[in-house]
Amino acid sequence: MGTPREPKPAKYFVALLSSDSELLTIVESDLAAILGVVDNRSEILPWTASNFYEKEMGVGLRRRFLSFEPLISPGELARIKLLTQQIEDRYRNPLTRAPALAGGSCSGFRPTGVLDNPTGSPVGLHKAADHAGRRVNLDPGYIDAFKVILASTKNAGQRVYLHSGIYAEATLFYQDGGFHGVPYTYRDYLWPQTLAFFESLRAEYLAQLRRLGFA
Repeated sequence: MGTPREPKPAKYFVALLSSDSELLTIVESDLAAILGVVDNRSEILPWTASNFYEKEMGVGLRRRFLSFEPLISPGELARIKLLTQQIEDRYRNPLTRAPALAGGSCSGFRPTGVLDNPTGSPVGLHKAADHAGRRVNLDPGYIDAFKVILASTKNAGQRVYLHSGIYAEATLFYQDGGFHGVPYTYRDYLWPQTLAFFESLRAEYLAQLRRLGFA
């Protein structure tokens, strides 16, 4: 019988999507308040994966990935997803902005300007009229030595429930020297630039683990 152990800390990233290039930069400080210093930025790429977000967010969408220096427990993924939803709401079109959410601190961090959830009840479940009026879409996840994990508010056959209405999905798997997708992997995660970003990020993450004394 195996012995339960806490996992090694993971390296978190956020995938940003917006038609406003300036907003892609502005929102970095909000994300840093949750996740720590930004240590990697992908190039900004035109969004060509689908037209799913255009009705809500307009045309000319751009994708960027950010990663963050501190390593944080993978057990914080759901909490971080809820906090990024608060940031999305902060920059929502004022005519469709939802009420502020209650959130909580991440492992090792106390986010600036974010309230704790003293009741312990699920937060971030309002969906704000199906996210109408967002100006930026933020999708957090983490990378470890074996995979890339995303958070979602939607259930699906490949997703595992965490808590507070949040699910986790393994979307890329590391094998034979590189990351590979599966049939359900989002197309933009299979772009060569995205795969190169995550492969570089994995190497950096493993070096961080060694510096911190993890075997």
